[in-house]
Amino acid sequence: MRFKLAGDPATLDPALAGHNVSALIWTTTPWTLPANEAVTLRADLEYACVLVTRAGKSETLVIADGLLAACLGRYGLEGKLIGRCAGAALEGLQLEHPWLAKQVPVILGEHVTLEAGTGAVHTAPGHGQEDYVVGQQYGLPVYCPVDAAGRFFAVEGEAGILPPQLIGKTVWEGNPLVIEILKEHGALLATEYIDHSYPHCWRCDTPLIFRIADDWLISVDDLRQPLHAMGLFSAALSAKARDPELKPLVASIHASVETLEALFGQLLDLSRLDAGALQPELDDVALGPLFA
Repeated sequence: MRFKLAGDPATLDPALAGHNVSALIWTTTPWTLPANEAVTLRADLEYACVLVTRAGKSETLVIADGLLAACLGRYGLEGKLIGRCAGAALEGLQLEHPWLAKQVPVILGEHVTLEAGTGAVHTAPGHGQEDYVVGQQYGLPVYCPVDAAGRFFAVEGEAGILPPQLIGKTVWEGNPLVIEILKEHGALLATEYIDHSYPHCWRCDTPLIFRIADDWLISVDDLRQPLHAMGLFSAALSAKARDPELKPLVASIHASVETLEALFGQLLDLSRLDAGALQPELDDVALGPLFA
């Protein structure tokens, strides 16, 4: 698909004056295109500006020189070379998003290679690790209009960015819809179906998607000793549970321990706590589920 160069192409190279210039990118995940914030090139790769004609219309495409022949062959095009330049020289250029009323920058990243594609990578920081990392380096927005169920939703404060026909659809349902949107806006050069590897869940064998999400982290080491001490205290009081005056306190402590276990049980490997070493002193005391 095309990301059209914004502004006068002659500022890039006088030979491009009057040309309709676009960076050509490809993706196997069309559903991530609504979240596009940049196109990434590689600084040390050489890029060709090649004039092509299709259906009576001429345009100039920017493609990595090392992938030029493969791309023209794949899309059934013949091209005339207009010029070449290093990826580093294109950094900072502004491109038109394929259908949204916004411009996105050309940035540089080491993850761009000549293994496949066009040498220009669609970049959505909300939907990929490499995209996120390079996006942080350039201060790109992190936009993710996909919820935890894998469905598109309108992000607060981003009204109008997500096409209404995508709202409520799963990302898999979104793929053909995005392709149609690209066609409607004249941004799609070609489509093809390929077999390729894709990440799947190791437990349920379902395909995975990448999306940015708010998260929180805690230090397990900081929690281990307090939980250990609380468990021992609770266990020691259990031996006194027959005392009516202590019953409310014992019940309260047990409830606290159970609450903490529910919150942190999945994070802590409690089997590493050396409960066995305490057994001689607490021979008749059940340590309870905390040390299970």
